[in-house]
Amino acid sequence: MKTKYLFRTISLLVLMLSIVPVIQPASAAASPPPADMFQLPWDQGIAWVAIDGIDNGTKRPLTSSHNYSVGGAIDFAPHNNMKTGEDTSNFWVAAAASGKVVEISGCHMKIAHDGGWITEYQFLGNIKVKLGDTVERNQRLGIIADGIRQKYCPGYVEPNVPHVHFMLRPTLIGATFAGWQVKYNSGSNITTFTKDGTTVGLYKPLLNTMGGSSTSSPTPTMTTSPSTATPTAPSGPYVSTSLNLPGIDIGGSALATVRLNNVPVEGYTSAEFTCTYNASLVEAGNIAIADLFGADPATAISGPQNGSFIVAIAGSNANRATTSGIVFTFDVKGLQAGQTALECTARVSQGNNVLSQIPSVGTSLAVFGPVSPTPTITQSPAPLTPTIPPSICDLAEFIADINVPPGTAMLPGQQFTKTWRLKNVGTCDWTTSYQIVFVSGAIMSAPTPLAFPMNVAPGQTIDVSINMTAPYDAGLHRGYWMFRNANGALFGIGPQVNEPWFVEINVSGPTVTPAPPTNSPTPTITMTTTPPAGEWLAFTNLTYGFEFKYPPQGVIAEGRNDNFARIDLPFVQGTNLREKYLEVIARENVNLCQSPLATTSMLESSETVVVNGITFLKQTGQDGGAGHLHQWVAYSTARGNACVSLDFILHSLNPGNFPTPPPVFDYAAESAVFGQIVSTYAWLAQSPTATPTFTTTPVPSATSAPDEYGIVDGRVIAGKPVTVSFLDANNAPVGSVGANPDGTFGFSLLPGTYTALASADGFLGAQGSVTVTAGNTATMPTIELPAGDIDSNNVIDQFDALTIGINYNASTPAAADLNNDGVINVLDLELLASNYRKTGPVVWQ
Repeated sequence: MKTKYLFRTISLLVLMLSIVPVIQPASAAASPPPADMFQLPWDQGIAWVAIDGIDNGTKRPLTSSHNYSVGGAIDFAPHNNMKTGEDTSNFWVAAAASGKVVEISGCHMKIAHDGGWITEYQFLGNIKVKLGDTVERNQRLGIIADGIRQKYCPGYVEPNVPHVHFMLRPTLIGATFAGWQVKYNSGSNITTFTKDGTTVGLYKPLLNTMGGSSTSSPTPTMTTSPSTATPTAPSGPYVSTSLNLPGIDIGGSALATVRLNNVPVEGYTSAEFTCTYNASLVEAGNIAIADLFGADPATAISGPQNGSFIVAIAGSNANRATTSGIVFTFDVKGLQAGQTALECTARVSQGNNVLSQIPSVGTSLAVFGPVSPTPTITQSPAPLTPTIPPSICDLAEFIADINVPPGTAMLPGQQFTKTWRLKNVGTCDWTTSYQIVFVSGAIMSAPTPLAFPMNVAPGQTIDVSINMTAPYDAGLHRGYWMFRNANGALFGIGPQVNEPWFVEINVSGPTVTPAPPTNSPTPTITMTTTPPAGEWLAFTNLTYGFEFKYPPQGVIAEGRNDNFARIDLPFVQGTNLREKYLEVIARENVNLCQSPLATTSMLESSETVVVNGITFLKQTGQDGGAGHLHQWVAYSTARGNACVSLDFILHSLNPGNFPTPPPVFDYAAESAVFGQIVSTYAWLAQSPTATPTFTTTPVPSATSAPDEYGIVDGRVIAGKPVTVSFLDANNAPVGSVGANPDGTFGFSLLPGTYTALASADGFLGAQGSVTVTAGNTATMPTIELPAGDIDSNNVIDQFDALTIGINYNASTPAAADLNNDGVINVLDLELLASNYRKTGPVVWQ
């Protein structure tokens, strides 16, 4: 019996051995090839992945070239999710080492190398070499076939994807490619790659650099032609872009570093960098400026959008870049699988108003998708739902797209006005300290940020209109917008108060030349509010042709005429507020249509706003004394020779002057009605009988002044046209003159002492005093205006630089084109930086 069972056991073992494949190992070379002989079979400086490795016969037939018994094969691809038919025109296969082409077809080739080693490359297209050619390491051989335009090699097994099928004979096992040693365990049937102590398997990035760490940034290399050997970096000045990771997963991030190299001893006063990438694969953000151009440089950033962004940097306080080093860094986030080139080009200036292009060295980044085409579903706890408080201070509700609905067709460069209707459904007023801001997507040449021109009370609905220009790139473009409150916090729509609204257009058709924009140094935002609740009263001025509405509790004071009226407005009693009133002032033939308070009180801010299609100069200020404070907000607008100012004044007392101090009044609540009143302002239809007749007083020419006049002359230097204005002893304007192209000017005035003001668009102004005597000429000192005060607030700061960044490479606003060459760029930023942090007006004495 035991013999019988023993026989059965032996028979079973014989049967099992008969069906186990007998594998003969490949004839091994005497030793592996030199470690520095081979690179990976694609362009140096780029990371690809291995999508299939060596096999022991359990996945493929014994006759497969992947079998370790014949030396093995590895399939490499630019990314993990290759698909038949995708664009492979930039996925180049390169020679792993120098050698000679000894076999070739329309889809494969073999190259013989020193020491008897042979490499083979299959599934190629657009092959660039021929039989018998000598090739160098890293020379481009062809692209990987996409399976449609370039067919795969015959005999493949479906399904298949674009890749290079790579072999080394006698064997891949133990060989080193660009520092990666190929290792294979036949028992576990696993292929791995080891470099500098790091071991990775399939589907992981393999950076193709000769030497260096497997995790370090790619060595900068110039782009090579098919017949060029291993490239080298430029010997002169150049800009390089490198990454801390060769590849990332979808949702992962890498850090890009941009450097200036071989900077000449004379250095650069400014530089402009244009960075490009594939926006469908990655997004850029978190741009951080280093100190290569010294402390506190002036910077302007345009974008990122549509796969590019621009960074302009200029040294301030006579600083410049005099050494090589890091200029800035930025993050790159993976969006979808693929491989993108990443490069920043540069133009530099040495302070001579000329931009010179320098060579650039880019890199590339692989974005890896899921390894398996079948998604793995992982159950996770349900997300916590945040508790929304019963009332939210800042909350908007989107009502409608009033015009330009999503998907509207536009021509390239077409100008349009986008209007949204939104409602304040929060509990707080949206004051004039609030802004509407662009947050992401396509900005479409819109100004941002833009201040609210009026207060918007809870429950009030507004129409927000912004002028935009369609991009010149064809396709769908979408820009996202939100509000920002007085504390700088963003808020929008939706239950979490964090959702933006958007404008979306579809650009197609021929390129058009945009209509010349109106020169306006201050960006504008147009808002139309719903009429205030209740039956408001109408104020009408037929002489100057305007009207507006005011609350029914308002009282028009005695003494009203066509040029002046005062309306006392209601306010909350029991606080330190004593008066709240509106002064309506109509004047003729003024040099500058602005509130009289701007010249008799302390002016704090000045900006252009558009309300219901009417342009106003909005100014704010205050003055005080002996325990009194007058805070004012004024809106001035002009038509023909008429200038109308609506001056709102809040007169309060110092609470400390009372034995029992009263509570301080709520400024936001009390001033909310100002914007509501302005929103009702309208010009009446003009008629010949309602139009006042104006007369002008001729000003004698400076070159032919009568004896009772004197002349003021001088020279004001600026890169833009200069205007010189004069105010009398009561700060009332008496006249102005445009300077000649060389800055010289002359103006005749009656005897007296005047304040002279010199101004130029985008420059700090100058102010001085001059005394005029009859029949004589008073010469003002020659003065140069500092460039950079783009927003006209008497300080040159980061907000002026921001305007340059927002409007980079555009021609408007004209105030940002400081050198007056028709384009806003780093040369304007360089002028700004030379005066960075200066304040005005400059003393002109």
